[in-house]
Amino acid sequence: METRPDDRQPGAHIVRTYDQELDHLSVVLLEMGGLVISQVDTAVAAVIDGEEILAQRVLEREQEVNAQDGRLEGLVVKLLARRQPMGNDLRAALSYLKSGTDLERCGDEADKIARIARRIARGDIPPVGRLENVVRDMGDLASRLLTDTLNALHDGNMERALTVAEGDASLDDQYREALRIFHEHLDDDEETRQVVTELVLVVKALERVGDHATNIARYVIFAVLGKDVRHISGRALREELHERARDPGYR
Repeated sequence: METRPDDRQPGAHIVRTYDQELDHLSVVLLEMGGLVISQVDTAVAAVIDGEEILAQRVLEREQEVNAQDGRLEGLVVKLLARRQPMGNDLRAALSYLKSGTDLERCGDEADKIARIARRIARGDIPPVGRLENVVRDMGDLASRLLTDTLNALHDGNMERALTVAEGDASLDDQYREALRIFHEHLDDDEETRQVVTELVLVVKALERVGDHATNIARYVIFAVLGKDVRHISGRALREELHERARDPGYR
């Protein structure tokens, strides 16, 4: 008897379609992540170069980030309602949903930076000048953490996710060092004091980007292990993962 497409096993069809839906969620999230990384990089460049065109580009694309977040949320809700996933599949869907929220907030931080850059470009704030390396270094690390955490999410790679969680401490160190450097310039001329005041807001926004990247990295670990690790330090988390690797019966 000839087998028609409709004669396929229902279970096989559902599983294949479900896998496609999960893959689609991953694609949408990674597209959103790529946009957010571009937003952060462009906003930092706008601050350093005092380019209003770059700042305006970030501000105009903010709504695009929000729209992608809404699209992702709708897809996850639809999947949860239709498929009622359990176990690993449920954790993956929830991780995508939570990651989208953190990416949207990274977009908000890029928007804040771009608004400061626009004020610099319009002459309302003096140029960054010799303090540009402080902003550039933090921007580079924040962008790298975001890139690495999205790669970890795509691959389900716990080791890479853990490296991001630990790397956030380096960004925190850079943030504290930036504040120290800025404090040293508070006794300089009025223009320098003015720009330092604004740059404090820029580096704070970049520090928050690192926090959101770490959140996403922890969602990756949650999706793989099924354990909430949001409140465990990077070092303690690495020790626990090593213990799990040595003892499969570890809980």
